[in-house]
Amino acid sequence: MPHSSQEQPISENVAFSSPSIGRHPEARPYSRLGALQPIPDLCQPAPCAGLPGPCRFKPVCGRSCSPAIQCIISRAAVFNSMIFHGRPIVFGGQTSVKLNDLTIQCRKSDLKSMRNLNLDQLQTLIAIADLGTFAAAAQALHLAPPTVSLHIKELEARMNATLLLRGRRQAELTSAGQVLVQKGRKLLEAGDDLIDQVQRHASGRAGLVKVGVSAGVNIRLFPLMLDALSRHSPGIDIKLEAVGSADSMQRLKAGTLDIGLVASPQAESAEIMLTPWRNDPMVALLPAAWEVPERVSPEWLASRPWACFASATQMHGLIAGWFGQAGLSPRPFIALTYTEALKSLAAAGQAAALLPLEAMEERQQQSSVQIRHLSPTLMRPMAIAHRQLPTLNPAVASVLAVLAKFGNQAAASTPRLA
Repeated sequence: MPHSSQEQPISENVAFSSPSIGRHPEARPYSRLGALQPIPDLCQPAPCAGLPGPCRFKPVCGRSCSPAIQCIISRAAVFNSMIFHGRPIVFGGQTSVKLNDLTIQCRKSDLKSMRNLNLDQLQTLIAIADLGTFAAAAQALHLAPPTVSLHIKELEARMNATLLLRGRRQAELTSAGQVLVQKGRKLLEAGDDLIDQVQRHASGRAGLVKVGVSAGVNIRLFPLMLDALSRHSPGIDIKLEAVGSADSMQRLKAGTLDIGLVASPQAESAEIMLTPWRNDPMVALLPAAWEVPERVSPEWLASRPWACFASATQMHGLIAGWFGQAGLSPRPFIALTYTEALKSLAAAGQAAALLPLEAMEERQQQSSVQIRHLSPTLMRPMAIAHRQLPTLNPAVASVLAVLAKFGNQAAASTPRLA
């Protein structure tokens, strides 16, 4: 059957290889970059055995292919046309179609619009603009001179514009080239920034970490911890949330928190890892006008107005247990949620406040209050809680490392008051 003169060939340049058949004698080898060398006179119709109708490919350079090779090329072309509807997928200027063990690769000049801008080619153009010559750009980029020429040729084909005027000694940018270089610098900078951000996230130097903080944690620690984190991992953001210990444990299990600073002890869970963090003594913050003993006992404090954290907190239970050891169960004058509010009550002479010593550091030199240790000693243990995962998020691991530096398990002994 004669081939229709109106039917268009599928490709301009085609090369193929097959382990079972071997290479066509006229198929040119790939260059070092993998680009196909031109194959002349390839797309004229010719008969093909094994398929009804004409073959879309003429034997290269007038030679006749064997019927088996002609059939394979034709079948692969039909497959290419059917799967990609006549518009093969292009990778770096090449089209690749695989049919069983046969690979057909082709270059189509009418598919330039489907190709994305190649940043390596753009970098080559910018290097030529900066250094003035192809040779200098090749040396700076550690590329072979033919590779530099190929980059510019393909980039000009992609842009459908002349970008450089090649002189005997110097290459000069055209107006189109100047625009591309100007915008291209920003594009390369954005690409470098993207790579840096991805690497920061992958290495734990960037990301958002949500930390739940229970009542009684010294807020003076947070500026110090955040400063240490900013120096250790400047790309990590911490979102602090005031959450009770029990709620922190539940939110850790639900995945809405990354880390919890919780009171100890907590119920054991296979999902949550608990690491001892701080163990601070509790003290009484007392109005300056009160006559107080050297150490405050449950019996002495039970007969006076005192304030502590709200009943929903584990701190409240800790203090209730301290009174309970003496056989007492007094009710607080007031129960509040915020440490600073409790301090203000004592400073105003309204009530004693029971708080961790590490929250009292800035009050020790103030004349409006006085601080006394408790007898018997009452300790407030804290732990760092986080989910047990096969692979810990790098950003979470960075925050955990910084938090660990602010632990003070050695503080279990009663420190001396200033």
